[in-house]
Amino acid sequence: LFIYRILIVNSFMLFKIPAKQHAGGDWTAYWENFLSPEEIHRLQNLPEWSQCQDAVVGYGGRDSSVNTNIRISKVAWCFPNADNQDLWHKIVHAVANVNRTVFHFDLEGCYEAAQLTVYNAEDNGNYNWHVDLSPFTPDSPRKLSMSLLLSEPADFDGGKLEVKTDSDTAHVLEQRLGRAWFFPSWVLHRVSPVTRGQRKSLVLWVGGAPFR
Repeated sequence: LFIYRILIVNSFMLFKIPAKQHAGGDWTAYWENFLSPEEIHRLQNLPEWSQCQDAVVGYGGRDSSVNTNIRISKVAWCFPNADNQDLWHKIVHAVANVNRTVFHFDLEGCYEAAQLTVYNAEDNGNYNWHVDLSPFTPDSPRKLSMSLLLSEPADFDGGKLEVKTDSDTAHVLEQRLGRAWFFPSWVLHRVSPVTRGQRKSLVLWVGGAPFR
């Protein structure tokens, strides 16, 4: 955890995406089955899951704390390494392609580890309305967020991924195993309470030069 904070504070890029021209624009997009069933299985069984701890809210260090009024889940962190380089390549390839065809953002790469998240029904697991903007990387802020479902929807109730892209209207993003949803990091979103079973996901943030 200490190493993770140092990497963020120093804006050290963990994984670069290809520099390409971008075109298009929208609030949300998804990519279906860009990972094979075997790759999804690998993500579901990463050793990092055993390191899950209660998720906190705040900006790191003393400013972070567990706040069950905002967030109830367990998280771990997946850094690029020799065992998962191929998965990182495929995921950021999808990010680059979705961005090129939909969002038209000036993206550079991932400055943070991927987040492995578990929401359990026995804990009333949820994450209330929030945005993903972060003060950790002011020179390369989060611009595009990705949420990849790693559970079968039939294995849990609740746990809906919802966004607010216009006024106060909430839109439910249909979830499927292996479907990755993408949206700008400033978009309000939440995971509603899980009422049965367990919901697992991988969350990734991609940064770039500040908007101007």
